[in-house]
Amino acid sequence: MLSVRKARESDMQQFLDWRNDPDVVAASFTPGEIAMSDHEPWFMRKLASDDCSLYVVEHDAMPAGQVRFDIEASRATINYSLDAAFRGRQLATRSVSKAITAFRAEHEEVTTLIAYVKPDNPASCRVFEKLNFEEDGFDGKTQANRYHIDLTQWALQEHTGED
Repeated sequence: MLSVRKARESDMQQFLDWRNDPDVVAASFTPGEIAMSDHEPWFMRKLASDDCSLYVVEHDAMPAGQVRFDIEASRATINYSLDAAFRGRQLATRSVSKAITAFRAEHEEVTTLIAYVKPDNPASCRVFEKLNFEEDGFDGKTQANRYHIDLTQWALQEHTGED
C-alpha cells in the first residue's frame, strides 16, 4: 500500500541518503554529494519553514521516496525522488499524485505547481505529463524542461496514472 506522511526530524538521514544516491545526484540541480554538516541545517530549516512542505512516501510502511514543495506566494515548486529499491515498480506517478493531494489539503492558497526536469530525465517528464502538468518548454535559466499545473482543478481530475 502506498501512503504519504509529513517528514519529521528522524527522517534526516534518509533524506540525505536519497539525495546522495548517484541517480538522484545526476538529476539534481545541485551538483555532487552533500555532507551531513550541510544537510542538517538545510533539512531543519525546511522542516521549520512555512514556505516548504516535505513528505515521505511509504510503500507497505517502508520509506520509498520524498516529495518537496517550496512555496512562494500562490505558487510552489515540486521536487521528488524515489529510493533506488522502489524505482521501476510503477510508483512514481502515484507517489507524486498522493503527495500533491496531501499538499493541496494543507495549502489551499497555492494555486499553481511548477516542476523543472532535466531533459535527460524522461521518466520524470512522463510522471508530470501523466499528472496533466502542461509543458511550458525549455527554461534557459534552469536548463530544464518546465511544467505547470493549475491546482484549482486538481480535485476534479483523475490521478491514477501508472508509470
